[in-house]
Amino acid sequence: MARCQRHRGRLRCDHIRGRYFVPIAAPPKEIVRATCILARYDLAQGENMDPSEEMSKARKDVISWLENIAKELVNLDVPAAEPAGPAVNSGPRMSDRPRIMTDDTLRGW
Repeated sequence: MARCQRHRGRLRCDHIRGRYFVPIAAPPKEIVRATCILARYDLAQGENMDPSEEMSKARKDVISWLENIAKELVNLDVPAAEPAGPAVNSGPRMSDRPRIMTDDTLRGW
C-alpha cells in the first residue's frame, strides 16, 4: 500500500507542482479522496484481477480533475507557490580555488 501511495503521490505532485507548495502538509479532503481512488485502481490490478468499470471511470475522472488543477481551472484551498522569478545559478560559475585537474596532474594517464 505504501508503494502504491508513493507512486500516486508522484502523479499528484506532477499536476499541482508549480501552482502549490508540494508536498502539501495538510492535504484537503479532495486530494486525499483522489489519492485513495488512484490507489484503489492500482491495487485492483493483479495477475488474476482487473479494475472494475467503476474504478476505471473514477480514475479517469480523478486524472481529468488533476489536469484541470494544472490548467488552473480548479483551485485548491492550500498555499499557492510563489511565481517563478529569474533563474538562479543559471549562468557561468567561477571559482577562486586552484584546479585539481590540470595538464600537469593528468600527464601519464
